[in-house]
Formats: sequence, C-alpha cells, structure tokens
Amino acid sequence: MKIKHLFSSAFFRPGLLALSAAFLAGCVNTITVSGRFPAPLGERVPLIVGLYFAPEFESYTPEEVLYQRSDWKVYLGTASVQMFSQVFVNLSKQVVVLKDKPSAGATIEDVDLVVVPSFVDFGLLDPSVTPLEFFSLSFKYKIDVFSPEGDLVADWIINAYGKAPEYALNKKESVKEALMVALRDAAASLTLDFPRQPGVTRYIDRASGSIAQTRQEANPE
Repeated sequence: MKIKHLFSSAFFRPGLLALSAAFLAGCVNTITVSGRFPAPLGERVPLIVGLYFAPEFESYTPEEVLYQRSDWKVYLGTASVQMFSQVFVNLSKQVVVLKDKPSAGATIEDVDLVVVPSFVDFGLLDPSVTPLEFFSLSFKYKIDVFSPEGDLVADWIINAYGKAPEYALNKKESVKEALMVALRDAAASLTLDFPRQPGVTRYIDRASGSIAQTRQEANPE
C-alpha cells in the first residue's frame, strides 16, 4: 500500500480547519479562510478509512465568466482535500491518504474502507449580473466507497450550497464567505451520511462485533 499521509485526531486542532482559496477578478488574489466543521455526534466509527484524492480532484479549479462582466476562479480542490481530511479525522478511528485508487485484484492493506470523492458540478451567481442581492455558490461531490479489494460498497451525491451578501467594497470577501458556508454544508452532510450508508453500516457492525469479542476474550466473566 502506498501511503501519502497518515492522520490522527492530533493532526488538526479540534473542529478547526484553515483553508486557502484563490480567486481571479482581473488578477489572482489569494484569500485565507478558516471555519469550524461539525464533529460527529456520538462515538467515532471504528474504522480505518483510506482517502484517495485523484490529481484532477486536488487541482480542481472551476472558473466562472459571467456575461463577460465578472471573472471568478476558485481553487476548490485544495480546500476540499482539507475538508474531507478534517471530517474523517473527526469521524473515524484513523485516516490514511493513499497514493493509488482501489482496483479489483489489488488489495489495499491496513484499511477497512476507501473513500474516493469527485466533483460533479459547480456554479457561482454574482449579484452584479442577476436580480439577487447576494453571492451564491454551489457544487456537488460524488462519493464512492470501496472495500480494500476494490469492490464498490456505497456511492451517493452530496450537494453543497452557500450564500453571502454582496459587500460593495470587497466582493472577494463575499465569495470567500459563500465558499466557507458551502464547505461547512458539505462537511455536515458527509458526517451524517457516511455512517448511514447501508454498505458502510455493514463494515461498522462487523468492526464493532470484533471489538466486542476482543473485549470479552480479554475480560471473561
């Protein structure tokens, strides 16, 4: 198994994520945003989760040219990699970032499941070219979950949406705020949806049963 990164809960400050997003509005401006993402309710899932981020996911940089009046370039891939890493550090027993995508016939060792996100869609509305009085930003992730053997266990779509009022003197701040809201929306959905997928639930139940059996053997009555 080729590992890029190994994360534990100590890697991040609890619930806090610093993200970098860059926008182009005549010239490229780098903006740093930070925000708190929802920690899971209840116990962590007893799974070691592998994360695979395809190169096209990490570098995903949608550009919106709206009626030739405004031009926005959003470095969404980098922010999304950090968001997914943060969520699964909070949600699972351990996180491993993989260099290779799971495939049939090539078992990935030392992980219970592998999560592979991809982008489906992106949209940005600018109030300067619409009747709206706010910036709105939306995108979709497709989430594929594989077994270590490369079999598809679960897949679903996560919709993310954020909006922010137009700040007359600082439109970049508006887009930054809308992006942060959308990422928090996606993080909340991911935290809730992952353990509820039927295929994932089977692995959680299996791991929980193994833990209970180990405890019983270690402490027989």
